[in-house]
Amino acid sequence: MKRLMYALVLLGLVLPLGAGAETVNITIPDLIADATFTPGQASGVGGEDQEVEAGCIAAQRWDLEGFFVDRSTDTLSMVGGFDFINGRDGYKSGDIFLDIDGKLSYGTDITPVPTVQHPNPQTYDPNGYSSVNNIFGYEYVVDIDWENYNWETKTGTYNIVDIDLNNDGLAGGETLVEVYYGQNEESNPYRYLSGGKVTGSGTFTYQTNVTGTGFLGNGTQPVSADNTHNKVVFDSFFDVWFDAGLPVSTATLHFTEGCGNDTLMGKTAVVPVPAAAGMGLLGSILLGIVRRRKSQK
Repeated sequence: MKRLMYALVLLGLVLPLGAGAETVNITIPDLIADATFTPGQASGVGGEDQEVEAGCIAAQRWDLEGFFVDRSTDTLSMVGGFDFINGRDGYKSGDIFLDIDGKLSYGTDITPVPTVQHPNPQTYDPNGYSSVNNIFGYEYVVDIDWENYNWETKTGTYNIVDIDLNNDGLAGGETLVEVYYGQNEESNPYRYLSGGKVTGSGTFTYQTNVTGTGFLGNGTQPVSADNTHNKVVFDSFFDVWFDAGLPVSTATLHFTEGCGNDTLMGKTAVVPVPAAAGMGLLGSILLGIVRRRKSQK
């Protein structure tokens, strides 16, 4: 009975406290040759702080610094010097692409180069934006409505979209994503366009001039924005994940800007975590059963 009591106390007391893990940086290297602000000085998890892609502008206003998850608040977030809502110099934020089967390939050129085959039709511009029938090995995308962010309520919306409708790692017949060619081909894909199936939706918030990130600022071309960090927080992200029917998995995340100046990759295990209140209730019920049995002896 002592062993049973000990196990139940652990279930009812320890698990609720442990259910809320601290925020974890899930950033991984983007596998693209980089250009650091100061030679050899890339830092942070995945080497993403003080780093952009090769041949690109090395400045804080373009730097994508980290992906984070916090299961205690059920959030996914990303931090960078880039202005996620307004963009920079006409270049806007893309969407977050999700791989759940580990079969994606990233950090490489598009091979073969897509041609005009899509019935919509596609456009192909080797020095600008193109829409392609290619999902790059990703199965889902977090389609973010950056344009309609509500500054009064401080909320925006996003959808989780299934873009691998045939479950074969290839785009469905009508799935289009937008890419940017030129020197930043390795940063693709940029954003989702159309043709997928919406499986869930949620909200996000945006924070500017965030402090205490642990990331550095300033680049080789300092401007007023080069000491700032901005943060996007996707609320109830893992609830939305499972409500959308996405499986328990290890997910790889991909995000880039419209020009591909920097790319952000992340990787995390996605598993259901019972709410602390629910675990506490279960522990209380089981403890009650033990006490009742003990009093009946």
